[in-house]
Amino acid sequence: MIDEKKICGFLKTVVQSSENNFAVYGTGYYAKLIGRNFSGNIACFCDGKKQYGDYLNKPIKPIHELPQLGIDTLVIAASLDGERIVYDRIKDFCSNNEIKLYGIQSGDLSDVGKDLSEGLADCALKESLWKCIEIHDVISFDIFDTLLMRKVLYPTDVFDLVEQRAAASGLGLVKGFKNYRNQAEVSQDREGIGLDGIYVTLQKMIHLTDEEVVVLKKIEMEVERDVLMPRPVMVEAGRYARSLGKKVLLVSDMYLPPAFLEKVLTENGIDFYDKMYISDFYGTSKGEELFRIVRQKNPAGTYMHIGDNQVADGWGARRRGIDSFIIKSALEAFRSSGVSQPFKYLEKYNERLLVGLFLTRAYADPFAFDKDGRRKIADINDFVGLFVAPLAASFVSWLLNKAREQDFEAILFAARDGYAFKKMYDEAVSKWRLSNMPPSIYLYSSRKICMGLAMREDKDLEWMHSKIQGRSRQVVNDIFKLGIAPVEEYDDDSELVWERVLSRKEEIYDSSKKRCARYKVYLHRIGLRSDGNYAFVEMCSQGTSQYALTAEVLRKLCGLYLKRYTSRYARTMGQVESFLPQDSHIMLINNVFEYIFSSSEPSVNDADNFGNVVFDKEVRTDEEINEYMEAQEIVMGYWDEFLKLAIPMEYTGRSVGQQIMELYRSDAFPSGIQTFEKRTISDDLNGGSAPCLKQNEL
Repeated sequence: MIDEKKICGFLKTVVQSSENNFAVYGTGYYAKLIGRNFSGNIACFCDGKKQYGDYLNKPIKPIHELPQLGIDTLVIAASLDGERIVYDRIKDFCSNNEIKLYGIQSGDLSDVGKDLSEGLADCALKESLWKCIEIHDVISFDIFDTLLMRKVLYPTDVFDLVEQRAAASGLGLVKGFKNYRNQAEVSQDREGIGLDGIYVTLQKMIHLTDEEVVVLKKIEMEVERDVLMPRPVMVEAGRYARSLGKKVLLVSDMYLPPAFLEKVLTENGIDFYDKMYISDFYGTSKGEELFRIVRQKNPAGTYMHIGDNQVADGWGARRRGIDSFIIKSALEAFRSSGVSQPFKYLEKYNERLLVGLFLTRAYADPFAFDKDGRRKIADINDFVGLFVAPLAASFVSWLLNKAREQDFEAILFAARDGYAFKKMYDEAVSKWRLSNMPPSIYLYSSRKICMGLAMREDKDLEWMHSKIQGRSRQVVNDIFKLGIAPVEEYDDDSELVWERVLSRKEEIYDSSKKRCARYKVYLHRIGLRSDGNYAFVEMCSQGTSQYALTAEVLRKLCGLYLKRYTSRYARTMGQVESFLPQDSHIMLINNVFEYIFSSSEPSVNDADNFGNVVFDKEVRTDEEINEYMEAQEIVMGYWDEFLKLAIPMEYTGRSVGQQIMELYRSDAFPSGIQTFEKRTISDDLNGGSAPCLKQNEL
C-alpha cells in the first residue's frame, strides 16, 4: 500500500498538468483518500457497478459520459491488482476519447505494455512465447515459480523443514518458529535488507544468540537449495532467448543473497542471463520501482518480462512499459484445474510435501495441456509418477509407523508384490537412521505355495475349491502332482472332476504335509520361528496366504495390507489392518498395482528338501518385466525425494495419497488409465492372465 503522502504528492502533479477537474474511478478506500484531499479538483466519480448517484458530495457518472462533460483526465483509485483490472477494462475507451489515464499506484498510464499471453489457450502458449522472444530486444524472467519451482506445496513449508533440521542439529527453538519467521519477513519493523535483515528482526523476536542466527540462516539456505528444481521448458525458453543474442535478465522479489541465488541457478542449469535484479537489494519491488530500474539500466527498443504472477510480473512490468507474458505456476495450474480443493488445508508438512512432489510432476511444464486446460497422460511411467508413487509413499509411511508402534520381530514383505515396498522400507530406515526398527525380510510365498501347505481336512479342500473354480483339475495337478486325467465331455471344473479330486484327498493331505515340512526348512533358513511375532505385508488380498501361513507355519502374523478385500470366501486368521478402507472406490488398485509392483522373478511354486525355493516357469515377456522395473524406478525416485525432504516419521495419514491417486478419474487428467488398457497380469494360482482393467475402469 502506497502511503498517503506519496499519493497526494503524485496527485498534485496531476492537478497542475490538467486544465480541468479530473474524474476518479472508484468509490473505495483510495477514492475516499483522494476526495478528502482534493475535493475541489474532482469533477465526478465513476464506478464499475454504479452508474449514477452521489459519492462524497460529488456526482457518480458513467464513464461514457466523460467526453460530453469535458473531462480529459481520469485517475484510477485502486490497489495495484485493482488498477490492472480497471485499466484493462477502460483503456480502449480512454485511448479512443483522448482521456489521459493515471493510477495512484503507477502514475502515468500512457505507455503501458501489452499482456502477450492474454486470451491464449495453454496449448498455444509455447509457440506464442517463442515468437514473442524473437521480436523483443530484452527478455527478463521471474525466478521463483517461473524458472525454478519448489518441491513443497507452499513456499512457507520451507520453514517447517528448517525448524525440523534445526532441532535435529541440537538447536532448541521456541515453538512456532515458522510463524515467527513469516512475521519477521513481512514486518514493518524489519531491520536491514535480505535474509540478514529478516534474521536481525527474528533474533529480537525470539531471543536468538548470534551463533544460533548463523546456524539458522545456513540451514534455511540449505533447505531452499534442496527443495528447488528447474522448470525444464522455461529453462529452454531462456536458452532460446540467449541463442538469438537477446539480452536476458532475471527480475525477482526475493530476500535470498544474490551470491547464493547465482549458485543455485547454476546448479539448476540456469546460466544464460546477463544480470539479476533482486528486490531486497535494490530497495524496491516489482510492484513498485524495480522494473523502472531495469529499463533505466538496460536501454533498448522493446522489452518483455516472463513470469507467473498477474500482479507483480504482469501489471508490475506493463505499467513500466514492458510487455508481459504470464505462465501459470504449478500451484496456480493446480488450482485452476478444479481438483485442488481437498488439499487446501493440509495440516501436516509431510502431507503437503506429497502434494508438492505431485505438482512438480503434473505441472512443471506450463504448456502440457490441451485446449480445455487438461493435463494429458503420456504413458504408463507418467501415470505412475503422478498417481501411483504418492499412494505408495503414503502406504510405506504408514507401514513405518505401524512397525514402530507394534512389537514386531520382523516385517515380512510377501513375494512378489512386496518387492518394491521392501526396498522403500529399507531405504527409509537407512536414510532416516531409524533405530530399533524391526528388520525387513522378503518372504518367498504365493497363493499356490500357501494353499498347498494348508490342506489337512475336508473343510480345507472346500475352501481351496472356492478359490480355484474353473481350473480345479489343472491347479490340483500343479500343486500336488496327482496326474488326474481330463474327463471327456466335461469342463475342467465339473462336479465329476471335483469328485475325482476328492477321491484322492488322502494323497493331497499327505502331499500338503510334505510341502509344509519343506517350506518350514526354508523359513528356518531365513531365521523365522513358528511362534514369532511378525508383520505380514501384502498389497491387495482377501487373506488367502495369511490364512494358510497362520494355520500351519507362522502362527502370529499381523497382516498389513494396502487394501483388504472381503468376500464370502475370505478367511483370515490373526490380526489384519488395511491402509485403504475396504469401501475404497479405487478399483484399479488390485490389478494395476500388481502389474507395477511385481518383482522380476517368477512366482514361487514350492521349496525343496534343503529349503531352497522352486520357481514356476516365467510366463511374462522381457518387455513386460522391463516395464515393471522402469515403473518401479519412477516410484523409487519419488520416494527418494520424499525421504530427503520429509520430516522423519511424521505420520502422513491415509487420505492424501488416496486422494491424489483418485485424481486419475477427474476431468483434469483425461484418459490416463487407458495406458493400461492392453496390459495383463499373470495368475500365479490358476494360470493364464487377467486384464489390468475392468470394464468399469475404462
